[in-house]
Amino acid sequence: MALYTDTHTGRGDARRLTRILDTLRARLADAREVRRIENELAQMSDRELADIGISRASIRHIARQSI
Repeated sequence: MALYTDTHTGRGDARRLTRILDTLRARLADAREVRRIENELAQMSDRELADIGISRASIRHIARQSI
């Protein structure tokens, strides 16, 4: 009969959880930055947007591309 002893410390699980949380934090930071850019562009007049070559319809796309 064989005896099995589990000596796993769980460090791999902790590292994996840390990576997941770091990724989540980074994605949330990116989403906040996209929202900030969208808001900043949305506050501009159509003339100001035209001057920089952006249509109002493309604000979301441009904000997402920026990060």
